[in-house]
Amino acid sequence: MKKKLDTHFAPAERKSLEEIREEVKEFFKSYFEEVLNSIPNMALIVNKERQVVFLNQTVIELLGLKNIEDVMGSRPGEILKCIHSQDYIHGCGTSQNCRYCGAVNAVIESLKTNKKASCETRITSNFDGNIISFDLNITAQPFNLKGKKFVIVFLSDISNQKRRELLETTFLHDLLNLLTVIKGFMDIFPLEGLNSTQKDYLSRIKNSQQILVEEFIAQRDLIAAEKNELVIHFNNYNS
Repeated sequence: MKKKLDTHFAPAERKSLEEIREEVKEFFKSYFEEVLNSIPNMALIVNKERQVVFLNQTVIELLGLKNIEDVMGSRPGEILKCIHSQDYIHGCGTSQNCRYCGAVNAVIESLKTNKKASCETRITSNFDGNIISFDLNITAQPFNLKGKKFVIVFLSDISNQKRRELLETTFLHDLLNLLTVIKGFMDIFPLEGLNSTQKDYLSRIKNSQQILVEEFIAQRDLIAAEKNELVIHFNNYNS
């Protein structure tokens, strides 16, 4: 019985390169190659030790690889040059930082439950000294092939979505703060010396400003609800 390897999170055990080569052959002899190479998203297949046994053409081109031989038996974080993949001697998934990685957690959950698992994650990579961050949606789908368990992992780039969400949040926050400042000045605006027409205009401006604040709050809450981040506050009302 093999001794279990030390790890800070996911299991560290790996299959030998010879065993990986045998698993790789199964996929190049099956329909997986043709199907996965036809999709535009990044897709890879890992075994139950989380080692890569297949990459689709999208991943190969993105990473500038010649073929799967370049990374055979590596784990996803090692292929993507994650800065934490070398934090611990046993590689991707075994360091203390890996417990917060959506990619590792999605694969582990799918293997554990035998069901599809999805997570969002940010992977910071080091490509020859160039630090690049990837915002990714990870979907892991387990399956069996000839009595062996594998996981198809789909990686979707959501960087633009995350950037847009940040800009929306920042814009609404800053504008709402500005409207609150304007409201404060309007509340203390002196009424002495104003004629009836000027007071009427001032009242209309205050009402319009209040409506504008309520519209921005509603828009903020709508965005939060769409992202399942809206915090609900319950109140009792007498009918």
